[in-house]
Amino acid sequence: LQEVTEIKNFRTCQTLGIQTGRVSPTIAACLSFVYFFLVDETFNPAKVFAAMTIFQSLRTSLIMLPMIWTTVLNIRLGISRIDSYLKLPEQPQRNILHKY
Repeated sequence: LQEVTEIKNFRTCQTLGIQTGRVSPTIAACLSFVYFFLVDETFNPAKVFAAMTIFQSLRTSLIMLPMIWTTVLNIRLGISRIDSYLKLPEQPQRNILHKY
């Protein structure tokens, strides 16, 4: 039951991370447009389209970043489980007789 709860929490964090990665380019673009508007009085279409192009080029990287982080965590978890298994003490060999 504890393992299932941990898996559920992990999957929840994984899903939130992926969704954050998908939303972050849009939020970053909107915030930068608000910043441009508040700071620079000459808010023109050239700046808007240049910024949109930059954010579109960064979009894939921002989406992939949480997924890469999740993959690294999965790899670390797998390695730690293998390591703990390999560090277990040797079990005595059992002689098993089969009746045929």
